[in-house]
Amino acid sequence: MLITRYATENSEWAGTLKNREVIDEEDQLYTLHADCGVYIRCRRVSEVFAEVTEGIVFRGPGRVHRERGVACLLNACFEALCFGRADALVGVLWPTKTEMPRKNRYSVPRCFSRQAAKPVVEHLEQHGYITFHKGWKDAKGFKPGRASLVLPTDKLVALYDEVMEAGFEVVLTEHAERELVILKDRSGSREDYIDTPETNLNRERLQRMNAVNLSHCWRGTHRTHGCVPVHPSSLVLERQFNDRSLKVYGRLHCAAQAMPAVQRWTLTIDAEETTELDYRCMHIALAYAEVALWDSEGASARLVWPTDAYHVEGFIQATAKAAMMRLLNASSRDNAVLATMKLPSVSVHADAVRLLSRLEEKHAKIKEHFYGGGWKTLSLWEANIMCSILDRCIELGVPLLPIHDGVVCRKSDREAVLNAMEQAVFREYQVMPVIAEVTSATGAKVNVSTTNRSLGIRMGSIN
Repeated sequence: MLITRYATENSEWAGTLKNREVIDEEDQLYTLHADCGVYIRCRRVSEVFAEVTEGIVFRGPGRVHRERGVACLLNACFEALCFGRADALVGVLWPTKTEMPRKNRYSVPRCFSRQAAKPVVEHLEQHGYITFHKGWKDAKGFKPGRASLVLPTDKLVALYDEVMEAGFEVVLTEHAERELVILKDRSGSREDYIDTPETNLNRERLQRMNAVNLSHCWRGTHRTHGCVPVHPSSLVLERQFNDRSLKVYGRLHCAAQAMPAVQRWTLTIDAEETTELDYRCMHIALAYAEVALWDSEGASARLVWPTDAYHVEGFIQATAKAAMMRLLNASSRDNAVLATMKLPSVSVHADAVRLLSRLEEKHAKIKEHFYGGGWKTLSLWEANIMCSILDRCIELGVPLLPIHDGVVCRKSDREAVLNAMEQAVFREYQVMPVIAEVTSATGAKVNVSTTNRSLGIRMGSIN
């Protein structure tokens, strides 16, 4: 199973466990929150439920809720184990009354009742599948409290290996009801907002694209279990806006985007090989396109899609590209210099200053995007283009995994998707983009967009 809901380091719970002498001082703990709207279904999991509930008499729908709860917690533990790091422990944060948030637009539909949450833990702990550490409320009432912690045992690890070998199905309950348009404040916390025709359109688009993707069988190569299914919750697309504004950032996100490139290149859809298409120099190109559109003397034939945006004499392209991203992302030039000095091939202050100065000179026409959060605006423009591509793929019924300024699709859909990518840019900026295809064997990118020259629109050098 390919899980890309990567766990994060939990120093708070790790400290508590070290104080209790449950783990060693040098141990690290990584955790993820259980998704209570997802559960795993297979013969082996059904056998485990029968084992842990033997002799218990259920009334009404109690059995269904308890069985889904057990399958949900097992799924969460499997996700944590799939994250797997040889040098760290993994665990699951299981929701309890100590940290139960208020119901809002981001609340995830549960696949089992709240009353089943506690018995589920007791069943699995009593039969040796997990160890449980109860969370607690904040004594002063200022915080929501700490979620309880579930740690998988060796018995559960053995079950995980069995299930991976035998095959399974993951049920994503009521995914259409999950909030897919996310608004965050500057701290990264989710905020409520008033729906508009635009947010409704975004939500409907994502629901339809998710329905297309989840109607196909996605598989990839796991590091130890070979060819396995991609977890469906990893494919659910959301659109995320930042800074309390529905006009800031706006990128498309899903957990599968965090998949390592070498793993992503192994993806298949309905047993068919995939390919990865990628816009070249997307942010830089969009900045130049916007400048050209506002140029009083500009005409569409003058627009240039840059292919040498990161060419700086005396520096390798990878270093120049990384420095350019810092130039766009940093809040000040001093911060950009400090960040550039951390690059492997830039060791001294003078080199960092020289590299940034050459990039500033090379891209002087788009200087308004430097050192002021320009990347947020560029990301919004990029995301709007990607949404246009989604609209075309929904119309064609084509499964697609967007990855910021690129996509993964079936090889048989390559021409249709390539055309959608070209037309999405052309409709907005009257210029044809340069699109590259990733060679899975080496990761090298080869330009595959040939219509630039046939339409007489220039591409190439910026200067």
